[in-house]
Amino acid sequence: MRLPLLLAIMLHCTAIALTAQNTNRLNIYDYVLAVNNIKVSLDPSGTIGYSNVNPYYFNAPSDGDVSAMYGGFFWLASKDQFGEIRTFTPDWYGLESEVHFGPYNNKTATLSATELDLLYIPYNRVWLVTASEIAAHKLQYNTPDYVMPESILNWPGNGDTASGFSAQLAPFADVNNNFIYEPLLGDYPLIKGDAAAFAMYHDNTLYEIYPYNKNMDIEVHVLMYAFEASPETFLDNTLFVDYTLFNRGDFNYDTLLGGSFVDFSIGCYNNDYCGSDSTLNLFYGYNGDLEDGPWDITYSTLPALGCMPLSHALHSFMNLTGLADPSGYPDNSEEFYYSLDAKFGDGFPMTTGGMGYNTGSTSFTNYMFHGDVNNLEQWSEITESNTPSERRGVGSVDLGTLVPGGSSCASFAYVFADAGTTLSKTYSVDLLKTYSTLVHNFYDLNDTAGCLETMYIPLPIEEPVIENALTIYPNPATDAIHFTT
Repeated sequence: MRLPLLLAIMLHCTAIALTAQNTNRLNIYDYVLAVNNIKVSLDPSGTIGYSNVNPYYFNAPSDGDVSAMYGGFFWLASKDQFGEIRTFTPDWYGLESEVHFGPYNNKTATLSATELDLLYIPYNRVWLVTASEIAAHKLQYNTPDYVMPESILNWPGNGDTASGFSAQLAPFADVNNNFIYEPLLGDYPLIKGDAAAFAMYHDNTLYEIYPYNKNMDIEVHVLMYAFEASPETFLDNTLFVDYTLFNRGDFNYDTLLGGSFVDFSIGCYNNDYCGSDSTLNLFYGYNGDLEDGPWDITYSTLPALGCMPLSHALHSFMNLTGLADPSGYPDNSEEFYYSLDAKFGDGFPMTTGGMGYNTGSTSFTNYMFHGDVNNLEQWSEITESNTPSERRGVGSVDLGTLVPGGSSCASFAYVFADAGTTLSKTYSVDLLKTYSTLVHNFYDLNDTAGCLETMYIPLPIEEPVIENALTIYPNPATDAIHFTT
């Protein structure tokens, strides 16, 4: 009896979503998070701070118009059970083709393009929810004058299995434990932070150029969240991101590598340096000279931006140049796979010194420019006297095994730091490292759940009804009692 009811309710919820969304965007602010010192956009494709079709932001401070990043993308790579390298590596170029917004559909091959477009209309969006909205919903959902926020009403908790989607999608609190998202009965989204933005995407099964790109059949859920905090504190300058991965295909991945690919663009895009600190799980970008500019909208100070995995150890960090050599940007699945494993495009491991590509060296390392920027004896862009330019790189984690039908999770944080000076380009890096330590401590202390999953709340135990029960009176009694049925 459950399956027909489940299908009917999911179809009804889909109709609600289509009615509420007569365009692909309710308005611009439905995908912009701005609760602290970072104003950031999330695209339906899962991209942070970049979009091919919408205005995008990674502005810090949030009330300014200067950006610290030109896109944050989540990359995946692994060998399958047949030894084939498979990758899912969205970027600015393949965002429209390799990535498709919304959950994975297992009936893609049997549906027409028009049918698919119609099915995906409700998913070409981002769901923005605040903790205060959820708190109010829990108290007022069944009161007459309550107006339910659109993102709570149309939270994508369930997928239409008859149309090829998974039954369980975005995480929610299931207050009556029936596996169906019913906000009118008190169910509510599960988020973290004071405000969060949620999106789903998958690798486009219709886009595969063999052997350059081999699909992974993975669905990714992105929860981007932040906390309101006092100004000039670490929490005021931190954006958290959870990536939950679902293997919707038949490939078995025994060593799955995941990574955050960041195009650092700290004000002016072409005068930056980058570095890493594996003891802090941190890779970062900072200004390479004492003045940001002269091109683009620039900072009057010399801030730094870092990215750090929180749930896993930093496996590697590589800067990817624009050169047409092994240090350049990857061009196929094999090269993308190498970039997540501290190897250059030809498979040679990274070594300490220069730009990391030294075929005659055996001083292997997984972390590019891992030296202290204040120590002239250690490996950094400063000690190498590199020319400041565009810096973009990927910091990876080892996610282990991901079997068909299985799931995995990775949590990252973006941390912005501005020491408020132009006296030294390293002061903000020092502040960034201080903030990063505090961020990790905060995460370890407060995030005990990892990536969120739907929470089923057990139904209350009801008192049994006993037919023909005896009634005893009076109670209490003094000298006599009576029994009736």
